[in-house]
Amino acid sequence: MKLSSSMAYSSADEMMFGTAKYPVETKRGLKIGGGHVIPEIVPHPRPGSEKTIKTLLREYERANGDALERCVIVGHPYLQVENEHVFQMTHNPKWGGEIAAQTARQMDDYKEKYGLISAYRATVADLRKPDMVGMRDSDYTREVLESFEECAKYADIISIESMGGKEIFDHAIIRNDVGGLLFGQAVLGG
Repeated sequence: MKLSSSMAYSSADEMMFGTAKYPVETKRGLKIGGGHVIPEIVPHPRPGSEKTIKTLLREYERANGDALERCVIVGHPYLQVENEHVFQMTHNPKWGGEIAAQTARQMDDYKEKYGLISAYRATVADLRKPDMVGMRDSDYTREVLESFEECAKYADIISIESMGGKEIFDHAIIRNDVGGLLFGQAVLGG
């Protein structure tokens, strides 16, 4: 991993919400950093719906569909939807993949019918625990990596709330330790 020793911008005055020096374009044409502030909605499934893939698919179809519909109703042209994996979606990587595929189809439909430009972010659950032995080569690690592969077929952005640098990050944030924050996120979390 190449580390940087300087900022991309020469001045903080160049930094503005909704803009980036190097905008990123998603599969459906959403330009992140292209001049607009993009809302991100994170629908969560109701407790109990995670018991079967059928109920989980139905729950996300409803929740994600409601978010897309609301954007059309209020006339907002852009949206990013994030689905944070419940344990079962990462523990069974195909489940997360099926939900990602379903969400991508919904977004494609809304783009075709209404012109809504959207992006999908799948946030895989880190099933590992900081104190577990063999954290980097466990069955949980394998499931996390398989979940990335399944979701990457359909998602525009893949995220993880990782345990890799979390314990360092948590310690550093309480102490206002910028070096520790960067180490926990950029080195251990990366």
